[in-house]
This record gives sequence, C-alpha cells and structure tokens, in this order.
Amino acid sequence: MYVAHVCLILGEEYYHLKTKTGDGQPITFVDYVPIFRNQAANLLKSQLDIQRDTLTSFIKEIGAFHNIVDEDENQDILKRAINQCIMHMENLSHNWRNVFSPQVYFKVIGYLCDHVSHLLIKETLSLEDIPEKECQIMVNVFTQWSTFLQNILVKDELSPGLNILARLAPNLTRFNELCLVLNSSLQNIVDRWFNGQGPLASQFTALEIKQLIRALFQTSERRTAALAKIQ
Repeated sequence: MYVAHVCLILGEEYYHLKTKTGDGQPITFVDYVPIFRNQAANLLKSQLDIQRDTLTSFIKEIGAFHNIVDEDENQDILKRAINQCIMHMENLSHNWRNVFSPQVYFKVIGYLCDHVSHLLIKETLSLEDIPEKECQIMVNVFTQWSTFLQNILVKDELSPGLNILARLAPNLTRFNELCLVLNSSLQNIVDRWFNGQGPLASQFTALEIKQLIRALFQTSERRTAALAKIQ
C-alpha cells in the first residue's frame, strides 16, 4: 500500500524534471497504483487467513465446552486456549501497530478479535446444559478475554471509538452481553431483554436467549415464566 501511495505522488514530486516518454507523454506511475494495491490486499488477506486459522486452532483445542468441569486438566485447557489467543493477539498488535495506519490496524486487529469472540459465542450457544460450576469457570475465563478486548480496542489512545468498533468487531458487544447473561440471575436476564427492546435483545434472538436460559437454569415455574417473557 505504501508503494501504491508513493506512485500517486511521484508525478507531482518530480514534475519539474518534465521527463517524457517516447510518445511525448509525461512519465506517470499512476497506472501501477491498482496493481500494487491489489497485491497488497491479497497479501494482507492471506496473512489474516493464516492468523485466523491459528486462533481457531487454539479454540478447537478446548474440545467440547461441556467437559470443562470433568477434570482439572480440562479447565486448564480452556484457560490455556484463551491465554494463547491473548498472547498471540498481543504479539500481532506489537508487530503491526507501527506498520499499518491506525485505520487499517484497528480493522485487522478488530477482525481477528471478533473471530475469536464469535467462536466462543457459538460454542456457548451450542450447550444444552451449563452447570453452575462450569458456568463460573466460563465467566472467569470469558471475563479475561473481555478485559483484553477492552484494552486492545476500546481503551487504546488511537481507538476510533465505539461506533466504528461496532462495525469492525460486531461481536464485541455481543460477547460482553453473553458474559453478563452467564453471570446474571434469571430476573436480570428478563430485565435486560425488556420485552425485546433491551440491550440483550439487540444482540441475541429470542431463541438464543431461551436456549441459554434452559441451559443455565433448572426447570421451575420461575424459568417457565421467564421463557414466556422472551418473545
């Protein structure tokens, strides 16, 4: 991209030389701009695919989320996977921060962070039963990832702001809402749904919230009443 940018300004910078081609036309490098831009875009996409696959492999090492309370080793696998994702993203952030413009930097970092958040949300929504002990483990580890997202995306001095981040990483707010649900009472979940008008309803469908409620809470009249309010 830098080479493409230079091609745009070379003509103006060296116009005083008035060098011309054989047919009398001024020499220009503008024609090379789309070529270099396409090459840069393809290289960046290839690199992002590699990094995305690496992050995916960390999450896949966890295996089935419903097994994380069976043994201490399984709990360590979940923690280790999140720590690997955090360390990997910190390394990418360190290497890319002074290479890309702030706009591109937050776009690529946001894209990769969003991918991990999406995988964690997807795995959680697939669970049919989330025992209390398992839920607490997930809350602790997910909070660690959520805090990291805040630090690397929101609290960064060059952060483009929440409105732009919402487009670059749409699962950022969705993941935060999931953490709240996992750590909330049944009534608090209903309150955040607020008849389909609350913050929870803006991030999850009624079917998804009902699935989470069924997984988190045992059958009871209160659960039945809460499910009836999620429409």
